[in-house]
Amino acid sequence: MRKIALLAVVAFAAACGSSSDSGGSSGITGTVNGTPFSSASEVALFGSANTCEIALAPGVPLGLTMAVGASSDVAWTCNEALTCVEHKNSRMLSLIIARANLVTGTAPGLAAGTYTFIDLANIGTNPPNLTPDAQGNIAIFTADVSGLNATCSSTGYSVSTGTLTLSAAGANSLTGTVNITLAGGAGTLSGTFTYSSCNTQAFDACAALNGITGGTGFDTCVGTPTCI
Repeated sequence: MRKIALLAVVAFAAACGSSSDSGGSSGITGTVNGTPFSSASEVALFGSANTCEIALAPGVPLGLTMAVGASSDVAWTCNEALTCVEHKNSRMLSLIIARANLVTGTAPGLAAGTYTFIDLANIGTNPPNLTPDAQGNIAIFTADVSGLNATCSSTGYSVSTGTLTLSAAGANSLTGTVNITLAGGAGTLSGTFTYSSCNTQAFDACAALNGITGGTGFDTCVGTPTCI
């Protein structure tokens, strides 16, 4: 099932109620498993949660703001994302960008600045060393890449290292740069992105993050996807 790759647990449709084709522009290029990649379209969702408790930080009531964006090398719309349409022979970079407050439990909002890469595949054995700012905020991101073949069967590529900087951040839009290296020498991607939100109502970022890190979360695509 094709979803925004890391979003196999995020409520892409359940919390949105939108069928618009709003998106953003992107200039991300590179290679994925030897195949050239050049982003052609983007879709994104924005979410938040207050006093969120997650398995990775037991007993710490986080305030969490999250944006989930996908840059595809084919034309892909918000409407297609919400209705489970998949594009054969396509590749997609998924970014999860988050800012959390460890003190107040109130969602801090995304902000311009540098975000620390989190390797979800190895977080249990190699946890990140995160230092909150003076207000108790941390800024993190993670990523992966998925590729579909001619029958929309998916292959995933994990990311081993990366850097991401937001140059501008609003409640429903983000502009920045990203540079990632895929694990196992599968390629690199880098460039600029400008995300605008597909959703008219913020999704529950706490449930999404718990799902991404192994909990139940939400399903982004209910039913049988359409392969075109």
